[in-house]
Amino acid sequence: MNESDSHATAGAILPAVEGTYLEFLNFRITGWSKGQAEITASLLPQHRNTVGMLHGGVIMSLLDLAGALACVHGRARDQVALTLSLSCNFISGVKSDEVIARARETGGGRRVRFALCELVIAGSDKPLATANATFKLSAR
Repeated sequence: MNESDSHATAGAILPAVEGTYLEFLNFRITGWSKGQAEITASLLPQHRNTVGMLHGGVIMSLLDLAGALACVHGRARDQVALTLSLSCNFISGVKSDEVIARARETGGGRRVRFALCELVIAGSDKPLATANATFKLSAR
């Protein structure tokens, strides 16, 4: 999937994005297949902290969202991935205007799934942050 309109892309996959925190993240889904997800976020001034870097909470949110999408591919209209655990490592400060969060589902059972996630500068593979995530799958 390579659509550029964030609301059309997310809205086609995820119900009720408009008016939620997900809309605030200003992302678009740029890749999504079984067990994998990629989202690209165009950063806005409100995403930054007082020294102009991408806020850590936004970084974790993007990693969390990518991981959740990787774990619900093919069933996102009926199920949601609820975060049980998200362990994040911040590697480098982010002043870039666009970042990419990638996630890969690594296993789990019928109700609990695991994912490895990373955040990079768009157009580069320079890692900015990584995360290990655990999700509980639940009906919407």
